[in-house]
Amino acid sequence: MNNGVRVVIAVVLAGLGVTLAVALFSYTPDQVSGASPAGVNLAGPLGAWLAHHAIVSWGAAAFLVPVLIFGFALAVLRRDRIENLSRRLTGAVLLVPVIAGL
Repeated sequence: MNNGVRVVIAVVLAGLGVTLAVALFSYTPDQVSGASPAGVNLAGPLGAWLAHHAIVSWGAAAFLVPVLIFGFALAVLRRDRIENLSRRLTGAVLLVPVIAGL
C-alpha cells in the first residue's frame, strides 16, 4: 500500500476515534430523550445518538471502541503486516460484546 494512502487511512481512523471518544465522554442520558436543552454533546446530535446506542448496547465496554480504532490507525501508520486483517477485525468486533458481558 502506498505511503500516502496509509497516512490518509490512519488520519481518517484517528479522526473517527477522536470523534467517538468525545461523543462518549460528553454524553449524558438527557441528550437523546430531549428532556432538557442543557444536555449538549460535543460531537453534536449524531454523536449523542451514537454514544447513547453504544452505551445502552455495551455499557462501559463502549469506551473500548475508540481505543480499538486508535490501535488500528496506529497499526496502519506503522506499516504493520495486515495480512491477517480479517482475523484481527473479527477479534476486535467480538471483544466488545465479550467485555460487555463481564
